[in-house]
Amino acid sequence: MFAKIKEAAVHTLVYGFGSVAQTLVGVLLVPLYTHAFTPTEYGILTLITLVGTLAGAFFYFGAPSALARSYYDHPAGDLRRRTVTTSLVIVSSGAVLQVLLGGVLAAPLAVAITGSAEFAPHIQVAVATSALASIAAVCLVVLRCERRSVLVVAVNIVSMALTAGLTLYLLLLKHTGIMGPLAAMLVAQAVACVVLLYAVRGALAPRLLGAEVGPQLRYGFGALAIGLTYYALDSADRLLLTHFTSVADVGVYSLGYKIGMSIHVLFILPFSQIWTPMRLQYRNDSDAGELFKVMLTYYWLVGLLATVSVSIFARELIQIVAKSTYIDAWQVVPIVMLAHLVYGSVGLLDSGIIFSRRMSYHVYIFSAALLVNVVLNLLLIPKFGYMAAAWVTLVSYVVVAVAVFVVSSRLHPIRLEHRQLLLVASGVAVLWAGLKIDAGDEALTAAIKLLVLLSLAAFWYSTILNSRERHRLLSVAGWSS
Repeated sequence: MFAKIKEAAVHTLVYGFGSVAQTLVGVLLVPLYTHAFTPTEYGILTLITLVGTLAGAFFYFGAPSALARSYYDHPAGDLRRRTVTTSLVIVSSGAVLQVLLGGVLAAPLAVAITGSAEFAPHIQVAVATSALASIAAVCLVVLRCERRSVLVVAVNIVSMALTAGLTLYLLLLKHTGIMGPLAAMLVAQAVACVVLLYAVRGALAPRLLGAEVGPQLRYGFGALAIGLTYYALDSADRLLLTHFTSVADVGVYSLGYKIGMSIHVLFILPFSQIWTPMRLQYRNDSDAGELFKVMLTYYWLVGLLATVSVSIFARELIQIVAKSTYIDAWQVVPIVMLAHLVYGSVGLLDSGIIFSRRMSYHVYIFSAALLVNVVLNLLLIPKFGYMAAAWVTLVSYVVVAVAVFVVSSRLHPIRLEHRQLLLVASGVAVLWAGLKIDAGDEALTAAIKLLVLLSLAAFWYSTILNSRERHRLLSVAGWSS
């Protein structure tokens, strides 16, 4: 089992390195966006990007998720290659339909979300970008299953760097306004698609696997329904903020949300990229139950440490990357980070649903959480503004995680550890305390926060990890023979 944990750790680090590199490039763009755009313009860019994301969430037909579930159902060879081809044909069909409809509906969508048809071309570009991203997603599933993590990271970094370079060129030299970053993302995604399709050419067959079409479509449409409800859940707050507050508030909230989502980019996504194929490949092994239990503990340990680290320094971070008009966004960061960490745990709790292909349970759970989210936002945003939206996001994801655990454990028993409760309780307590620290001097305040963070790490090392785990950790670090 240690070898499997090490496998997960190594590939998570590789994917994490790529995410850090991408994030650094993205962080470089934040000052550019916040200085080139007013909060209102930044809010419009956010809403247009959401339209593209939501379109992709529907028209990808769940093909990447279906392929990830079906990949290990067939041995290496012709059947597996035909399975991959089936997924690629399904997602390509959805991408073509998405682009065509995007061209027809761009103008009314632009009027609906921005109040002006002048942003119709912007929406068309955003929709085309998400269509290409869906095709790339199928290719990335293949590469992750083949454990080609270095190639995945390389493609993502080059794509992000190309996006950043083109954005700088279009904004600073061509003065293209909001279209600049959108066009840059489209070009970069097109290049990434070409590279990825070439990289997976050996995993493709000249024909489909008929027996896979039905199961993939059924599983895929279940994943599609989940994706739609997830993106509705994830974006409902900004849409309602646009209605009840100002677009400027949407811009401030979006910046805090973007920084809060760093936990998703830096940890949750890298981990899920290797854990998704691993749990399907090893699900029938004799140590699978122990592996799943311990992995959940390590997920919370690493994830909470990252959440506390970023959150308690959120104010200082925003002072560096944005103008003073965005400073209140720091309050959104810790709540959103914790919310996404809770949501990320679903990938460790839903094994029973995934193994049994009972995707309808996910649909019911996410739909219920969406209802809770919308009702609470409607009640609270008019009174408390965007901070209500942040707290409602956390509540919604807690509802999802608890419901998934209850349902999935009936289909496939999930073993928990008592130390997980101590881990979460102590992490949240230190997070709350760290946000209250203010010594009156910036340097002293930062030093105290750093000391608190190190104390938390030392506490977890001595109480959460057992002696065998501490020895393994020291051995990996080279501090023990």
